[in-house]
Amino acid sequence: MIIAKFGGTSVSTPQSIQAICSIIKKEKKRQPVIVVSALCTITDTLLALIHCTESERQKYFTIIEKTHQALCTQVLPLKKQKIVQRYIDDCIQEMQNILAENIQTKAQEDIMLSYGDSVYQQNKSLRQNLLLPIILLDQQNFCKQ
Repeated sequence: MIIAKFGGTSVSTPQSIQAICSIIKKEKKRQPVIVVSALCTITDTLLALIHCTESERQKYFTIIEKTHQALCTQVLPLKKQKIVQRYIDDCIQEMQNILAENIQTKAQEDIMLSYGDSVYQQNKSLRQNLLLPIILLDQQNFCKQ
């Protein structure tokens, strides 16, 4: 078994995603376990979002949305882009609800940060190109409030 984590710049372009797919396919016999985290800049954007003023929030939500949209339009067909866009919209609404309650605990902050990974994991291009059995675990299920 081999465990590999990809995130940041290593998952930020179609070319880098194809490179990851090639790496994983080469290791198929070793039963790879793959951890995919947030796109480049998303964790920092989420941290800024958590600690910004209410009037600054929309700026950070726009960055999150546009970053994911840019990659999706490059790697997914239009029909799948729409599915991912709905998921992004849902995540942003959930984050807005969390922020409306004022983050007061480390667990709430962890939940907010987990959205960076959750949104990216909806990119089915990586998962579908691997031809491996895929189990998607949502890390938000592991965050306790």
